[in-house]
Amino acid sequence: MELLIRKSFKYRIYPTGAQISNLENQFSMCRHLYNRNGLMHIKKTVRQFLTISSRTACRI
Repeated sequence: MELLIRKSFKYRIYPTGAQISNLENQFSMCRHLYNRNGLMHIKKTVRQFLTISSRTACRI
């Protein structure tokens, strides 16, 4: 029987003004990429649904 122990640590950081600006830029870029990827996935799913729906409607 294995015993698994997980540890976690919390650190407080005090960035300088330039580092804050850089971090804000990086997080903003990540947020935009994440949202764009999610939007692309939604559009692809809707397109597939509409294609399947139109094929089904043609059969009827």
